Amino acid sequence: MGGQAADLMVVGLLSQGSGGQGLSKKDLERILEEIPGFKKPMRILEQYQTPSWLVAEMIFTAALKGDLGERASDLGCGTGRISAALALMGVDQVLCIDISCRDLEAAKEHLSRLGLLDRVEIICWDLFQGPLRDLGLVVMNPPFGVYRRGSDLVFLRTAMKASHTIYSIHKYNDESLNLIRSTALKEGFNTEVLGIYNMEISAMFESHRRRIYRFPVMLIKLSRSRA
Repeated sequence: MGGQAADLMVVGLLSQGSGGQGLSKKDLERILEEIPGFKKPMRILEQYQTPSWLVAEMIFTAALKGDLGERASDLGCGTGRISAALALMGVDQVLCIDISCRDLEAAKEHLSRLGLLDRVEIICWDLFQGPLRDLGLVVMNPPFGVYRRGSDLVFLRTAMKASHTIYSIHKYNDESLNLIRSTALKEGFNTEVLGIYNMEISAMFESHRRRIYRFPVMLIKLSRSRA
């Protein structure tokens, strides 16, 4: 599906007020594929584009579990794939939050092309400073914490301060999972592993020695415990 065809599909769905009901997972993936990655990725921010298939998997999983509501937030939104997917699936208020104002300009351009800016608010903010407001549902692919150790947990703590339900992607290993579980438990959240997937990224930094890096990632759901 070319860019123009994807745009026309989006326009048709929005004009029908379908709320994502007429969109298949494969259709969503094709539309998201038209949103490019970072022009000048910054290693310190671990700016890797989330694969379109993985974004579609996250959003459809949240939809099937009945977690898509009126408001949702994409923390570390980059060029806007997750934000676009949330809006396309019927979320009326989407917060697209990132520390890189330059990349948010690109996100704004992509979201405007898809006719989604009336549903998405672009916010340049350092999430290490905490949340700005109520985040609603959080769906994110935070930094893995490789170059800035612990940054993944900072994103989770920020989300837990202003959300009751969080969907998040993390590198999969027992140590990481146990650390997330213990961190969530201290904040009154339960942790559920929804899936384990193989993710790959192309070499993009000088420190990379292989053309393609492949590694397992997990999709987790954090839910605030009921009193």
